[in-house]
Amino acid sequence: GGRGAAAVARPTEVLGRQASPLALRASGPLVREWTKLKTPKMLKKYMERMPHTEFTVEEIMQRIVTVLIKNVDLKWRHHPLTSLEVMKEAGLRGRQIKSKLWFNKAASTLLGLRVIHKVTGQPITWEISEEYREFGLPPISKDPRTPFKFAHLLKFARNRPFRYGPLHGLYKKGKPFNAAKAEERREARKAEFEKVKETWVNPYK
Repeated sequence: GGRGAAAVARPTEVLGRQASPLALRASGPLVREWTKLKTPKMLKKYMERMPHTEFTVEEIMQRIVTVLIKNVDLKWRHHPLTSLEVMKEAGLRGRQIKSKLWFNKAASTLLGLRVIHKVTGQPITWEISEEYREFGLPPISKDPRTPFKFAHLLKFARNRPFRYGPLHGLYKKGKPFNAAKAEERREARKAEFEKVKETWVNPYK
């Protein structure tokens, strides 16, 4: 009224039903606002008090492997560790434990490198991969005051997730599995491992 404009029915008034969000967008400004998921007040206050860690992806990878080596025979926690348990034991705090962004990058990279293995999918639990422990595992610190003393000595082929394909996939040009060939490759890896081991200098002394 007042300007002589004809009354136009709004999308929410059509047939007495509420229109879909797509129809609301197409007809102008949004009538119904999207509500994001809010952090519970108690948890939000707790996170505000918690100090934030600023570990890089490579440092988180080293800490994840250290924690899983500690639990390698299920004698420490008696079960494969969940993602949250690994994050807590790795020392992530604040925003790095509230959001799994940094942990997922590190875990995905280790999964693609066949260093760790996803045991179950719901909930997601982790163990050290059999391929990584084929010729033994690196030593870790037994001191509870400095559990990651030797973590910086762990080296990986890459420190970012693979861009394409499934993280647990192997690309072999479609050749069927051959047990004899697999044993030959294992012996070749073992010979190469022994050859490289002669040039190592013990960093744990």
